[in-house]
Amino acid sequence: MESPTNLPPAPDGDGGIQLPEVSKPLFTEPFDKKQAEELLLSHAATVADLRFMNERFQYASMATHDVVWDWNLLNNTIWWSDTFQTAFGYTAEEIKETVDLWYDLIHPEDRDRVVSSIHQVIDSGEANWTAEYRFRKADGTYATLHDRGYVRHDAGKRPVRMVGSMRDVTKAKHDEERLKQQTERLRLAIESAELGTWDFDPQTGVLVWDARCKELFGLSPEAYVDWQVFLNALHPNDRDRVAKINSDAMADGSDGYYDCEYRTIGVEDHKLRWIRAKGRSHFDTNGKAQRYIGTVLDITHRKTHEQKLIEQERLFRLLVTSIPQIVWTIDTAGKTDFISQRWEDYTGVSIQDAAPDFASLIHPDDVEAVVNNWLVSVQEGTPWTGEYRLRNNRTGQYRWFSGAIAPLKDEHGAITKWIGSAGDIHDQKLIEQELERRVQDRTDKLAETNAQLQQSNRELEQFAYVASHDLQEPLRKVTVYLGLLKTNLTAPVDAKADSYFQKIEKSTARMRTLIKNLLEYSRLDKDQTVFEDVDMNKIMADISVDFEVALAQKSITVTVDNLPVVRGVPHQLNQLFYNLIGNAVKFSKSEPGSAIHIASEYIEPGSSNEQAGSGRYHRISVADNGIGFDQQYAMKMFEIFQRLTTVKSVGGHGIGLAICQKIVNHHGGKIWATGIEGVGATFFVQLPAL
Repeated sequence: MESPTNLPPAPDGDGGIQLPEVSKPLFTEPFDKKQAEELLLSHAATVADLRFMNERFQYASMATHDVVWDWNLLNNTIWWSDTFQTAFGYTAEEIKETVDLWYDLIHPEDRDRVVSSIHQVIDSGEANWTAEYRFRKADGTYATLHDRGYVRHDAGKRPVRMVGSMRDVTKAKHDEERLKQQTERLRLAIESAELGTWDFDPQTGVLVWDARCKELFGLSPEAYVDWQVFLNALHPNDRDRVAKINSDAMADGSDGYYDCEYRTIGVEDHKLRWIRAKGRSHFDTNGKAQRYIGTVLDITHRKTHEQKLIEQERLFRLLVTSIPQIVWTIDTAGKTDFISQRWEDYTGVSIQDAAPDFASLIHPDDVEAVVNNWLVSVQEGTPWTGEYRLRNNRTGQYRWFSGAIAPLKDEHGAITKWIGSAGDIHDQKLIEQELERRVQDRTDKLAETNAQLQQSNRELEQFAYVASHDLQEPLRKVTVYLGLLKTNLTAPVDAKADSYFQKIEKSTARMRTLIKNLLEYSRLDKDQTVFEDVDMNKIMADISVDFEVALAQKSITVTVDNLPVVRGVPHQLNQLFYNLIGNAVKFSKSEPGSAIHIASEYIEPGSSNEQAGSGRYHRISVADNGIGFDQQYAMKMFEIFQRLTTVKSVGGHGIGLAICQKIVNHHGGKIWATGIEGVGATFFVQLPAL
């Protein structure tokens, strides 16, 4: 409480009023009895007044919870009221009348500010002082105080006394801070939610909008608003409805709640917006609305999205009515919320009865699989497709359908709906079944043919055995007896007879070679030798030694590039290139300058070369400048018993290149040739790289 301006004298040490000191005698000479009586009466009255004032001061300090203090500025002592003990918990012994007690109990962070402010008031001759600071209590905690004081000056305007009171405002400050925080949280919540606020007084008609609320009605922050401005900003088609809803919310006896969606047309920017407004009326004891407050929220984006969904739903329904498939949607609770008319057209079951009857219309042999797969899809949130038969209730017949169902998910990946479809594939299914029957028939026939081929292979193996033993035995005898005949002839053989002998010998030699080649050809398919790393440089060196005499006789030059290491069967690769080099020697020209060149090239995956394939390969070529061949026969020459030359001096049976083809196939490679008649030929062998 504020100190009065007309203060009594300072309290004495016991809390009473200090009587004024008498600085001069009460009576002067000469003694006047009447004057003495008047002075005595006056003095008695003064003492009585002082006692009354002292009593009133004590009662006042006892009646308030404030701590009253009286600071004697002349001797620098302070008197404290008894509430000092109850307010701060100190004992009477701990309470000193020195100003240092007050200084020491002020919070260190506040002390300089408070002491400086009180001395400034005292020193400047001012009368009133006030400050707010923290004050240490006996338990070590701090109370927030609102402290006020009044400075009393003597006749010479010298400060002699200062009286004041301390009020504990800790709870009030706490409540104030909490209210401030709540207000700030509310403000942040409103701003973060982009809400606008409005406040209407139904009694005065005063309407208050914040800046956000004005913005949602197309107004600038400083624009004037009233109830008519609000109504005018509403879309014409919404105005009457919204006006009535607001009126009902403020009507006597209503619950006062207001929740409405409507369109606004910006007063200044003419922009169309969708608004959701929520509010409540507050009524007095007579049921009259005294205040109507609430918020507005821009829901234009949501409404636009809803409109798009409505349009998409309309287009979806239009689409499903124009396609032959049955289409349906199921919500997350498993309830069918839409099914197209095609369902009823085919099954004869009404759309309203689709959900309970769907499983009952599936063929008994298919229903368990369909239901189980559907449950798995729901549990895992994955699509499912399958085929099943569906009954037509009108005819009782089943037809095959191809069904599919898939989840529809929102932007967060949560399933919002399931969409299913079923298309009639009965005619297609019948065709597939007929094709499967024909394929099975064909498979059975192929199996029968394969069995026949296996039997033929066994017979071929038996023939190969006979050829290697029984057929070669007569040839050996012919050769032996021909030799004996020539040896035992007593008379010289004429030229004609000698030519007959030579023809017989050549024919038997050719027959022996043919049988040998046929045996090699037939054995290739049965060769199960394990692949290993083969150095082609060594293979070519061995072959060159085999042809050393023939190359020298025909003056053929052979050059070989560095060749790779490949995976293969060594003796088969030797046979492959032995045949190719043998052909080059065999079909070389008779004139000098014949040459054979063997080269190698590494082929990368995805090469543009037409023969590259999809993997990594080594391509080895055998090129010669011999008699060549016509390119149109490039593929035919690899068939068995095919000879493309008509030169009688060049022997052969047309088996060598067929053997090469088989060996290359066995190694997972390719072989081909290019040639120009009279110029030469090049044979290419492409084998997988390591």
